[in-house]
Amino acid sequence: AYVAGFTFNQNHNVEMLYNNSLIALNLMMALKKLNIKAYYLYTSSVCAYKDGNENEEFIFDDRPNKFNYGYGISKRLGISSTESLLLDNTNIKCGVLVPTNMYGEYDNFEEKTSHVIPNLIRKISKHPNKVDILGNVNNRRDFLYAGDFGKIISYFVNNEITGLYNCSTGKTISILGLANLIKEILDFKGEFLYESLDEIQLRKTNNLKLLNVLQNFNFTDIKEGLKNTIKYYELQMATK
Repeated sequence: AYVAGFTFNQNHNVEMLYNNSLIALNLMMALKKLNIKAYYLYTSSVCAYKDGNENEEFIFDDRPNKFNYGYGISKRLGISSTESLLLDNTNIKCGVLVPTNMYGEYDNFEEKTSHVIPNLIRKISKHPNKVDILGNVNNRRDFLYAGDFGKIISYFVNNEITGLYNCSTGKTISILGLANLIKEILDFKGEFLYESLDEIQLRKTNNLKLLNVLQNFNFTDIKEGLKNTIKYYELQMATK
């Protein structure tokens, strides 16, 4: 996917919509033209949801959040592309995963395009005294470790699971709580600066349908996942 953090997304809706739609549409057309027997697993995004919606049957209701509008619409279009394939080509089996906010090794730590976790890791690592936290620090998010998502993808592909599934841990943490966890791991002694303490906005998707398929899947604890991500970041910085 062509993806970045919300500060980049909110000013690049056209690029997000265009680039991600092309990815989905090109794959759809290629599969249609080849007319082969295949399993196609599409990765959508929690950004396709309107804020407050959490069940799979509501993913097309209303409009995506304005900060991720172009990206969210493109990820809805990707879902529609799988449905179109099913209507036209009986040789194709399709599955769709809708992951929540993800993080982990190999993440993007660039200043202008990174998501919240790599952005906080970079800031706290580089600024020992004060760190600005953007947005509402009370907002709560469900963070999925990328290694877990890789395992889920592998299970779906190996078993050719069809249908649409939210992919989330079912647990949330506030942005400030997240920052404090990173602070603890990095032994940060400085202070956090933040302006917004508005009403809590919760982004959480229902993962019961997924758990019924995976059965006894153990999600990586966020603190353990953060330690792995920070270790990766520090190794990358050491080689530069």
